[in-house]
Amino acid sequence: MSPVAKGAAAFVPETSELAVLREAVQQCHGCELYRRATQAVFGEILESTKSRLPIQIMMVGEQPGDKEDIAGHPFVGPAGKLLSQCLTRRSRNPKGHNIKSLNPADNAIKGP
Repeated sequence: MSPVAKGAAAFVPETSELAVLREAVQQCHGCELYRRATQAVFGEILESTKSRLPIQIMMVGEQPGDKEDIAGHPFVGPAGKLLSQCLTRRSRNPKGHNIKSLNPADNAIKGP
């Protein structure tokens, strides 16, 4: 696998607007990850947290698994469910958590 930094710069847009970045991620071929993924999994702001911006915590996942790859949303697989349970047990207001995933890694994407 090629290093993420090698070649990815050509796919990074000039703007920091999330909608533009989300589309750029889907088109990126800067490393080998795109070959076996059905789609990129971009970070999200949960609807339940939008009224409480700015958000005080951001979770960055190491990689999306096969469930996230298929759904196109972060933290929807078994590890995300476990994370949600842990946050619920730890927090008095679990709906206030915002979870984002921005960095997929090769070993989580199931190949043929």
